[in-house]
Amino acid sequence: MKSSFFFLKYKKILAPFEILKKSTDIGWKCRKYVKWGEVHCSSASKEILKKSGDELIEESSLNFKSYEELSGIFTRVQSWARNKDTPEYDLLPEVLPEYEKLQRAIVAGSKRPGLVDQIIINNKFLIDDVPVKKRWNLFCALEIQSYFKSNRRFTELLSGILGNDEGSHDGDVSRSISLSSALIREALGLYCLSESEIKKTDIKLIEFFLECLDLPSHPENEDRSNIEFIAKKTNVLIEQAELDRSIFVRFDYVEGQLIIKQNILHRVFYEDSPELSIYKNESFWLMTGEALLSHLGKIEIIQAFFTSLGLKLSDRT
Repeated sequence: MKSSFFFLKYKKILAPFEILKKSTDIGWKCRKYVKWGEVHCSSASKEILKKSGDELIEESSLNFKSYEELSGIFTRVQSWARNKDTPEYDLLPEVLPEYEKLQRAIVAGSKRPGLVDQIIINNKFLIDDVPVKKRWNLFCALEIQSYFKSNRRFTELLSGILGNDEGSHDGDVSRSISLSSALIREALGLYCLSESEIKKTDIKLIEFFLECLDLPSHPENEDRSNIEFIAKKTNVLIEQAELDRSIFVRFDYVEGQLIIKQNILHRVFYEDSPELSIYKNESFWLMTGEALLSHLGKIEIIQAFFTSLGLKLSDRT
């Protein structure tokens, strides 16, 4: 991932508009970092820091060509702050929960067309009115909107776009896709995107945005011949992961969403056995998750139960 996109993924990395809001303060930091050779990213870092510091302090401006280098430098400063004694400058800051949520949704949706359709239904589109070939694009657009709307850093910056699009989308797929591309253009601008990238079509820009965030831009699976989904809003997300072999499933509750991680290294999920088939049924885990949402105070107890169950199932032959 290019450092100019780090602010979308990592905590404590300033976006271009945040630098400009604190121009004098950040300008003095740039001047200070001129002498910190350890955090420089290239031979150009010293000159960029000096020039950016002067511009920010004296003119409250930032050259759009400087942001990528500055973002990389600020990331190395945060890396140093996390481990001052023996800093590892490849130690990146903590990941933003909003990014984690976007990542989970896009990765899971790329593999499970049923989830794509479910999110579209949750957003009050009539699924039969959305052409199959446009469902992935609409799904990505909706998740990108959710990312920007759930991150307070962007609400003021994007209030004009979001405010003008309040209310029903009236089932208009193109309108929803256009809204997402407008949010991307406004949030990133020429500090992160070139003129040619900004001029991409709405769908191409969304695909490019996902690629820049190291996320799938196209679905891995579009086979809808055998999908199941519940036509109601759900806060349960099922994903597959490689966990310790002793773990069956793991439950995490993040940002109002219950994530059920299925361990693909556990025999339940890789063996073809009739007695284990119920645990491969998506509806079973959706219902389990919905029930667990009503008993979040007992999530550790329920986790212990499924851990015990997983151990028994792994021992059976």
